[in-house]
Parts: sequence; structure tokens; C-alpha cells
Amino acid sequence: MHISVPKDNIMEYVATEISPYVSLVKIKVCYVGQDPNRNRTIITKEVATQMGSKLPGCPIVGYYNENDGDFEEHNRIIEISGGQYRVVDTTKPYGFVAPDAKVWFQTFTDDDGVEREYLCTEGYIWTGAYPESQRVVENGNNQSMELNADSINGTWTNDFNSGKKIFIYSEALIEKLCLLGENFEPCFEGAQVKTEFSLQLNQEMEQLKAAMFALMNEVKDALNKGGPKVEFTTFMVEIGDTLWSALYSYLEATYPRENCDYPCSKYGIRGIFEEGTQKFVIVQDRNDNKLFRLNFVYTEVGLTVDSNMQEVVQSYIPVENYAFSLEDNDNYKKKDDTEGKTGEDDKNNPDNTPKDDKGNGDKEKPEDDDDKKKSKKKDSYSLEEIPEYVELQNKYSELESKYSALEQTNTALTTEITSLREFKQTAERESKQAMIDSFFMLSDEDKKDCVENIDKYSLEDIESKLSVICFRNKVSFAESKPEGDPGVIPTGFSCNQPEQNDDVPEWVKMVRSNQNKEEF
Repeated sequence: MHISVPKDNIMEYVATEISPYVSLVKIKVCYVGQDPNRNRTIITKEVATQMGSKLPGCPIVGYYNENDGDFEEHNRIIEISGGQYRVVDTTKPYGFVAPDAKVWFQTFTDDDGVEREYLCTEGYIWTGAYPESQRVVENGNNQSMELNADSINGTWTNDFNSGKKIFIYSEALIEKLCLLGENFEPCFEGAQVKTEFSLQLNQEMEQLKAAMFALMNEVKDALNKGGPKVEFTTFMVEIGDTLWSALYSYLEATYPRENCDYPCSKYGIRGIFEEGTQKFVIVQDRNDNKLFRLNFVYTEVGLTVDSNMQEVVQSYIPVENYAFSLEDNDNYKKKDDTEGKTGEDDKNNPDNTPKDDKGNGDKEKPEDDDDKKKSKKKDSYSLEEIPEYVELQNKYSELESKYSALEQTNTALTTEITSLREFKQTAERESKQAMIDSFFMLSDEDKKDCVENIDKYSLEDIESKLSVICFRNKVSFAESKPEGDPGVIPTGFSCNQPEQNDDVPEWVKMVRSNQNKEEF
């Protein structure tokens, strides 16, 4: 082998991106919980978390049947050489779980109506190199994981409901993810490989919502930064009235100010406002001058304040002419506490300003109605004036209508599926009963378990169980052959489900049985 030595340590890197000949897919690996799966095993969420942490880099394999135009299952064959046999895996890699793949848990409602939480990840399929794998991207396929035998640990126990033995994993590692065809159901009912798990319409609505939310924020920022600041409806309360006193008492008791000669709060009231139907007060920290918002509800019963104090973002900064100044707050409270309470005139007029005939101070000159309307019109903004917002709103309404129609269709399909599922169950039960009846050489006691659990066991489970009983009872199915005709001695056998009149040795049947127990 030739050897080349690097000339220096200078390397020139190339900007990379994913190959255009691979396709990204989402994978539902297995569900977690305390209910056993079809193989009567249980994988808890804790164990699935450990398994998921080692998923990146895992191969995605499959066995494609060109005659059927679909994948099959965990495909193996038996090879005999030198008087010995070995089981050979005939699946081949069709993709992989990327090293930086996301791994998460997500809850789904399977087609049997049961809600299950699945371990999920994403992977890449080599659709360019293997065109037959394009069907995974277009139609989706079932999926079954293969666990590394050396990594499995767990305990056997009895299922409380069925009384059957079940295996609970305490640890395991996933060795492969295997693509299954439509006619091969996985151990975990909803395990699949698809491009997306949710409806495209839902995705479009979520994207539209995000776009509308971003646009609204941009509009608010533009209004606040490019023009006059947005002012919410202001309550024209005066220092010392009932609402102000209730809020100040709350701040004084909840956020007291240290080293103060009289009772006061570390926060001063800057203004009381309303946003829609939500009233709130803007307070200012006396130390760092930061502004905060406190929502409250004020009724005849009293004051209820939301304890969740939020630092004010720019859109909530009140106008520069605050309703009160910190000095006014302090002077009022100091005077109230040192000199005692005064009459109503002093409360409503702390600065002793002259009043008019109606008792109103001349500190604030009332505006006439025309001035108020002009000011309101000048400072008000409407999102309806923005063409982009109106367009997004119309698209959102259209999608909502489509989504409503889709829900109605889904309800109708659900009703139809229910009747079809009942029909399917009846047909399956007839097939299972026919399978049980075909083992006429067994006694009713031998077939009792399958008869009692005919709805729980699959057709393959029933055939496997009754075949094992036949083997134990040494029931012979061998056909007589002409004398001197040894027949054709097979040297290779398949581990697939046997075809009709498939005459194989009993040890091959046992290998098939053991193989089915080890697949997941």
C-alpha cells in the first residue's frame, strides 16, 4: 500500500451542505409507558430516554421486494455450509440517523383510538442512490427497531390484566431502524417513517400565526420609535384618592423601603393605565429608575394585585408627563404621616391650589372636546391601515375556514372508520377461527388459550402457538413418497412466513419461531 506524508499542516476547508440526493424524514421509533406492546414488552420513558441519547448515527435498513413494490420486514435466510447452518441478515442500509439529529417525545392518537407517547427522531434516506426508497418519502412506511442483544437487560413479570408474562426493559441500545412494508405491522402500532407527522394545513396556520405576530411587533416598534410614544388610557386619579391609596398601601406593605423616616415603598407610582379591559399601574424603582408593570383588579370588594411584576418593554413606556412625580408621592406620604390626616379638601388638594366654583383645582386646565378628539386622533394607530396585516388576516380567515371544513370531514371519516374497524375485526375473527379449526388434530384443551384470546392474538400468533403445540405433541405432517424416491433435499431455507404446503424440517420451524420472539 502506498504511503503519502502531508507536506505541511495547512488545510483548506470547503463549505458543506447536505447532499441533494438524500431526503429528510421523521421517525416514530417506539412508544413508552406502562402498557405492554404486541411483543409483550414494556419500555419506560426513562429507558427510552437512554436509548434516544444513542440514536444518532444509527442505520436505517430494509428489505425491498421488487415483485410487491414495497419493503418486507426483518428479513433473514438460513445458509447451510459444511454441515452447519447460520442465519444471514439480507436487509441493507437505506439511510441513517444524522449525528446532529433531534430526538424528542411527542404524543399521538393512533388509529385504534389510543393516545400514546412516542420516542421520535429524524433521519436521512438515500433516495438518489436507491430509487425504490422514494416510496418512503411519498407514502410513508411502518418501522420496527432492532435492539443490540448484548445491551439488553430487564426483568420478567406477570401482566396484571392478562396474567401473561411480560418483559420490562431496564436498559437497551437500538442497533438498527428497519423499514417495514404496509402488510407488515410493527410491534409498536404507530411506529412509522414519514416526511411529516402533522397536517400541512396545521403547519401553514402556525406559520401564518407566527408571521402575523412578528408583523404586529414590528408595527408597535415602528410606532414607538419613529413617532410619539403610545399612551394607554390614563386614569386621572389624584394623590390621596381611594385607588391611589390602595395601590400605595399595597406597595408599602409588599415592597417596603429600607432606612426611611416614614412608611414608604421602594417603588413609586408613575401612572395608572388601562389596556383593553386590563388595568395596570406603572411603578419606578427608586434605586435604578427601572420601570415595572403591575396588573390589578379594582372593584367594590377591594383591590386585587397580580404579584407577577413585569419589567416594562418599550411599548409600555408611558408618556413623559407622568401622572405623578416621585417627589409628590413622598411629600404627600410624609405630610400625611407626620401631621396626621387632614380634611377631604387637603386630600384632594395637597398643594393648596385655588379651586374654582366646582371644587376643581386650576393646576390642570381642562381641555375642550375638540382638543381631546384631535389629540386622540393624532395618537391613535390602527393595524387595519397596514396592507400586509390585512392580507395576512384574510389568509388566516381563509385557512380557518378550510380547517373547519377539514374537521367536519375528519368527523365523517372517523364515523366511517369505526364501522370499517368493526367489519375488519369480524373478518379477522373469522380468519383466526378458521386457523384454529385447521388444527383439527389438536384437542379442545390444546386450543383453549387461542380460543379465549382470539381477539388479543394475531393470526400469526395463533398459528405459531398451535404449531409449537403440534411439535411438542409430535404430530407428523410428512407425506408418503414412492419407495426409492428420496425427494429433493433442500440446502437453503427462508425465515419468512411459510408459503402454503411449505414442507420444511421441524428444526427450521423452531428457528422461525425463535426468530419471531427476538424481533421488535
